[in-house]
Amino acid sequence: AYPEKGFKIMEELTEKGNYNAKKSLASLYLAGIGTPQNINKGISIWEELVKEGDLEIQYQLSAMYYNGMVGLERDEEKGMKLLEDCAKKGHDVAQITLANILYKNLCVKDEKNDSEIERIFYWLHEASKNGNANADAIIGKIYADGIIVDFDYQRAVVVLQSKRLPKEFLM
Repeated sequence: AYPEKGFKIMEELTEKGNYNAKKSLASLYLAGIGTPQNINKGISIWEELVKEGDLEIQYQLSAMYYNGMVGLERDEEKGMKLLEDCAKKGHDVAQITLANILYKNLCVKDEKNDSEIERIFYWLHEASKNGNANADAIIGKIYADGIIVDFDYQRAVVVLQSKRLPKEFLM
C-alpha cells in the first residue's frame, strides 16, 4: 500500500509542476514501484526532463540507450548523440565517459587516428577544466600506456602529480 501511495503523491506533485517529483515519478515508472512497470512512460518523462535541460538525466539516459539498459533496445548511435550533447553542455562525467569510449574504440582498432586522439584529449581537458580530477589521472594513464600516443613517462608523471592539466601537455 505504501509504494502505491507514494506513487500517487509523486503523480499529484508532478501535475502541480514539482520538478523533483517528476524525476521521481519517472524512476517509479522505470522500476515499477507503486505502479506497473512502464518503461515507455518513464523514458518519455526523462526525455521531457532532458528538453528542460537536466544534464544528469541526459547522462543517465545516454547510458541507458548506449548499453541497452532497463528494457531499452541498445542504440549506440542515440546514446552517443545524447552523451556528446551532454558533454558539450559541460557535464564533466559525460566528458570523461565520452573520452573513455573514444579511447577504448581506438585501442580496439589498434590504430593511431590523430583526429580521434585530439577529441579524446579535448574532452579530458574540458572535464579537467570543469574540476574533475579523474580526467588528469586518465590522461596520465594514456601517456603511461603508450597505446594511442607514444609512451611518455615524464609527461605521465607530471600530469598525474598535477591538480589541473597544463595546456602544454596536450599532445
